[in-house]
Amino acid sequence: MEERVKFKVKAYETPLPPANLISEKRINEGGTVSVALRWSNSNSDVSGFVVERKTLSEEFGLVAILGANESSFVDDLLVSGNYVYKVCSI
Repeated sequence: MEERVKFKVKAYETPLPPANLISEKRINEGGTVSVALRWSNSNSDVSGFVVERKTLSEEFGLVAILGANESSFVDDLLVSGNYVYKVCSI
């Protein structure tokens, strides 16, 4: 006997990415390095943001999950180097 399964699939549009992303490298007391990220969000469908970071030789890793009203993040790094960031709307 053949069984049939019924289901519905609903496609969700992903929120628009944050706009005007700006990064700023900061040298702190003691020589540690921070990176300040700022962006604007004009999309009301955003429930938050995910910040990811990688070095040139690594894969992206999660750094922070932020709320929908956030528009900046400061990443306190331990060593100077080259970093790549992604900020994604969720």
